[in-house]
Amino acid sequence: MSQPKPPSLEELQRWLQEAITGPSQPADVASIDDIVLPSTKQTSAERLAVYSTAYYLRLVDCLREFFPCLRYAMGEEIFDDFALAYLQQHPSQSYTLHRLADRFGEFLRESRPTSSETQSHWTEFFVDLARLEHAIEVVFDSEGSEENSRQPSAPSLQLVPGCQLLSFSYPVSTYYTAWKHGEEPPLPSPRPQFVALFRHDYIVRRQELTQVQFSLLGALHRGEALDQAIGSMAAEVLASGKSADSLAADLRTWFEAWTRAGFFARQEK
Repeated sequence: MSQPKPPSLEELQRWLQEAITGPSQPADVASIDDIVLPSTKQTSAERLAVYSTAYYLRLVDCLREFFPCLRYAMGEEIFDDFALAYLQQHPSQSYTLHRLADRFGEFLRESRPTSSETQSHWTEFFVDLARLEHAIEVVFDSEGSEENSRQPSAPSLQLVPGCQLLSFSYPVSTYYTAWKHGEEPPLPSPRPQFVALFRHDYIVRRQELTQVQFSLLGALHRGEALDQAIGSMAAEVLASGKSADSLAADLRTWFEAWTRAGFFARQEK
């Protein structure tokens, strides 16, 4: 009886990659014992597990670096459990580790407990905090005002490249600031928060906004002309009882502050 044809180098490489990075052992090519010899102290499976464990621990370390504040809020052990479960459900598919955390916030939302309303609320805070920290990484790696050459004049103000406008159910930006300052903030109660993120002088800036400011900047971010964006916002604000003079003063103050902070792309005259 003829011997089976030995696997090619490409087949062995594919098998080894799946054995190390996959949540379960691959079934094709051959058994572990046929490829990895046992040692005097470890079986073939145990020897292979050394590499698989090291692979996942390295990726968990990457997620720890991406989410240091979330790790503090959750606690090291709980964070690591979620991180490992995330990696097994959403294995890395990119040549760069910068994409590793793209779905972590979504994974936390899908994994939140449903048996306790209180637990569900706390998990929503963790989701918001993950979204904030991931956005900070994305904005830092995006084009910022440093590379922003002068743009042709346009009918609308343009926010600087890479700017993100985010809305949250919890005051995660306030929590993140307290943590960055070395404080030990308690987990907060739910409260809507609106935040602008952009990079200036190679530092990601966070600007907390009111809901009205968020709506106005959002309209500009979508490409609406300045007068149209202000008109849509003003109709709602004036209907709530605010005077036109007071709104005009607010707009002057906001745009002066936003311009100084570097919110807007420079325009050619």
